Amino acid sequence: MSRHFVSDYRQWCQGATGPNRYLLALNVAAAAVPVRFANSWSDGLDAVCAFDAAETARVHMGQINLITVSSFCSPDAYIWGLDLADSGVLSDEPMFRVGQGVGSLPVFDGAPLVDAAAALFGAGRERVFPLAPGTHCRAAAKWLVRRGPGTLYSAFGLGLRPPCLHNQASLIMEDVGFVPSCDPASEETRQRVVMENVAHSVLAVAANQGVRYAAVLTAYAETAVAEGEVGCSLIAAPYYTLAQDALPRGGINALRRMGLGDWRREMAFAGAEKG
Repeated sequence: MSRHFVSDYRQWCQGATGPNRYLLALNVAAAAVPVRFANSWSDGLDAVCAFDAAETARVHMGQINLITVSSFCSPDAYIWGLDLADSGVLSDEPMFRVGQGVGSLPVFDGAPLVDAAAALFGAGRERVFPLAPGTHCRAAAKWLVRRGPGTLYSAFGLGLRPPCLHNQASLIMEDVGFVPSCDPASEETRQRVVMENVAHSVLAVAANQGVRYAAVLTAYAETAVAEGEVGCSLIAAPYYTLAQDALPRGGINALRRMGLGDWRREMAFAGAEKG
C-alpha cells in the first residue's frame, strides 16, 4: 500500500495521480514585488511574478503546474506534519473554541503544519525535497493579486475528521483578502478576526454536509504592498507523493511514528552518510 504514497523520483516529491491515497501539505503565504512590466493594456506579467513570489516565499512550491481542486482530504491520505512527521501541532493548548456546548471545537495554531511543509519542500531558494519541476499537482488553492498600497492576507482552516470515522474527509477552508491602507485595524486584530471567521466557516460546512470535525487548525499570513508594488496572498494545499529519499528506514509506517524533529535528524544523518 505504501507505494501509492511514494514519488517516481528520489529527490523530488510529485503531484499525486491516485484518487484517494496521497499526502497533503499546507502552505499559507503572501509576497509583494515591484511593478515592472505593466502597460496601459495589461498588468498580467507582474501578477504572475507576484504569484510566483508567494508560491516560494514560505514553502517552496515553484515550477509546478498547479491544478486547483476542491478542498477535501481523503481518510486514506496522510497530512504532512500531523499524520506523518508530527510537528506537535495538537500538543499545545487550543487558541480558542468555536461552537457551543458539547458540539464546540478546539481551534489550534496551524503554523507548525506550514513549517513542516517548509522542512520537506524547502523555502525561498532553498530546496530540500521540492515538488518535481513541471509536475501536474492538484491542490486546494486560492489566491488574490492586488496593487498597493494596502495589505494582503491569506488564511486556512483545516477541519480534522474524527479518527474513528473512516467514511468522512477532512476539510480545508481558504480565505484571502485585501485591506486598504486607510483601514485602522491592526495586524493583530485582522489576524484574530480572519482566523475566527475561518474556524466558524468549518462549522458551517459541517452543518451543510451533515458531518462533524474533531478540531480545527488555522494559520494566517499577510504582507504590506507599497505604492508601485503588486502583491499576492496564497493558500495552497498540494496533494502529492513523497520523494523516495525523504522516506526514513522503515518507510511510511516509520514516518507515522516519527516526530518532525526525528525525521529531520534522520535525513541529516542519511545526507552525511552519502557525503
